[in-house]
Amino acid sequence: MTIHYRNTVTGKYIGGFGGDAKPGAGQNAVKCPAPPHGAAIWTDDGWTYTAPPTRDLTRAEFIGMLAGTELDVIWTDMQAALKGVTGKVAEASRASLAANLHAKFYNLTATLGLVAQFRTFAASINPDYAAMLTDDNITAAWEATVARSNGGTA
Repeated sequence: MTIHYRNTVTGKYIGGFGGDAKPGAGQNAVKCPAPPHGAAIWTDDGWTYTAPPTRDLTRAEFIGMLAGTELDVIWTDMQAALKGVTGKVAEASRASLAANLHAKFYNLTATLGLVAQFRTFAASINPDYAAMLTDDNITAAWEATVARSNGGTA
């Protein structure tokens, strides 16, 4: 059986110990329930934890996320559909797609904004794309990418 301990002064989680193992002397340790996350802090009568905001992705992570979720197919299809279209809107759309593909870092909020701009257009190419391009799907893929690159924890 694992027994969990926290520091009575800082509220920080010390760890879970099994058998006869216990925290070292001077750690102000007291038994407690397991925290929801190792970075949780004990406040008054329970654990509190606020997940950090989703971080930006590197270009390699972003490209990997696109390929892993098949969103790269949508990107390619949109570029192909815009290729022969003339006019300022099409020109601006092509430039936006190209610029975003070659950025050094990608921000989730900015990416969701870009996807919102192109969602209807993508769905006109293939109706299945609408379901793939929801904010929830993009956010879930983003969080999974962050978790993978952090060794399994977002």
